[in-house]
Amino acid sequence: MNNYRSDAILRMDCKRICSMASIAILFFFIIFCQCPLYAQDFIDEPLFKVQIATSDPQSVHDELVSAGYDVLGIQWDLPAVEVAGPKQILKELEIRGYTIAAVERGRPLNEMLPKTKARDVPSNYSDLQNVYDKMIFAADQHPDITKFVDLTETYNTPETHGGRHLFALKISDHVNLDEDEPAMLVVGNHHAREIVTPVICLYAIDELTFQYGHDEEITQFVNEHEIWIAPVWNPDGYNHVFTVDNLWRKNRRIFTEGVGVDLNRNYPQGWSASCGGSTNVSSNTYKGPSPGSEAETETMMVWSQKERFVKIVDLHSSGQEVLYGYKCSFHPFTDWMKSRAEKFSMMCGYDGDHRQPSAEGEHVQWQFAQMGADAHLVETATSFQPPYSFALKEAEKVWPGIIWLAQSPVPLTGHVTDAANGNPVTAEIQILNVNFENGESNYSSAEFGRYHVFFPPGGYELRFSANGYLPSTHGVTIQHANAQVLDIELISHAIADNL
Repeated sequence: MNNYRSDAILRMDCKRICSMASIAILFFFIIFCQCPLYAQDFIDEPLFKVQIATSDPQSVHDELVSAGYDVLGIQWDLPAVEVAGPKQILKELEIRGYTIAAVERGRPLNEMLPKTKARDVPSNYSDLQNVYDKMIFAADQHPDITKFVDLTETYNTPETHGGRHLFALKISDHVNLDEDEPAMLVVGNHHAREIVTPVICLYAIDELTFQYGHDEEITQFVNEHEIWIAPVWNPDGYNHVFTVDNLWRKNRRIFTEGVGVDLNRNYPQGWSASCGGSTNVSSNTYKGPSPGSEAETETMMVWSQKERFVKIVDLHSSGQEVLYGYKCSFHPFTDWMKSRAEKFSMMCGYDGDHRQPSAEGEHVQWQFAQMGADAHLVETATSFQPPYSFALKEAEKVWPGIIWLAQSPVPLTGHVTDAANGNPVTAEIQILNVNFENGESNYSSAEFGRYHVFFPPGGYELRFSANGYLPSTHGVTIQHANAQVLDIELISHAIADNL
């Protein structure tokens, strides 16, 4: 491990130790001084998985999803609906009239899976430090195309509640340069218990690095793109799954009424919608006190605004299906997004299975609505924590889908520059003949002026506008067989006034 990386992680560990000491002191005063926090009657205890026996599981499933419960799925053979949550949430279900039967109590994943002799971690599955070790190893083995990046430090964003940083691996032919190339993101583990997703991310890292220079398509892809892979986007929660509660879903931010925010309900797009996450802190789908309130969410947004990812794969589990669009809001391209999700699902070996999401305020919704990205949420595997051999097979299964998306042509791309000096311009891109109802937007990047637009085949009227410049409107006809390039030169008001 390089010294600067080991020092950074060591500093993080020291901060966590100090944080733990502070928490210990806090609890001393809570217990012996009866501080107000104690009066909240909150206990941070493991979650439960329960079954609700019902003759109409689909209706019960849909009702509970709409109500914001953490619904795991339907057991058709019983039939029953499975739900996860703390005791107070399960009491709510009983008040609603449901009869529940507990089937599992959360416990440390370290105790559930076989352990290696050398370390107290589950065999094959990687704990948090081991995930980072594998990323660092890939960077050390392939330094010409791979770089381990501390995103929290790079973008000066807050540490997680547990004092951790967020990391990603960058893969590109000139990895130490910030090139004018389209960027792609693969991210896993917004939800802590979904430990299959880091396995898929690490598999993608291996495929890209080991096949570079040997596989023509992968070599070309790496040479022409900047690929970013972030296996664990919820490090506090992921660590909690291994050490305390394998059913844990949220991050580990502590409130007086409970613990954790569902990171995939915390993004601004649709956060306030009627089908957004829960406002109950105890709920597994608690959306947070405000949109983008969490360090993890803020880091993703700042990072994305810098990189302007063209394509995004957000990995979750379980279900073996691809999600598309909004849950309850209108988007004019929903049918096209549905067809894209079906094709993506086919390429992942999921037989075309697809559906709309369970809520709004999700990561990919913010990405396609505010960043103009071709963003997809993929529900992988059939359980959160299958045998590791199954997780590897799932990684192999999903990989062709990731490559398919990577190679899909961008319908329209180009650069927006100053007509006088060629400097990049940050311009808003509006589609004038399409009705967007939820504040969707798209912009060219500040660094290079690069932009991308994803929409169905057809004719469109695009308006490019920026402060200090005359707007420019262009008609385009989109055909998906080939990528189309449209470069825009904007004339400044100062130049126009002298014409």
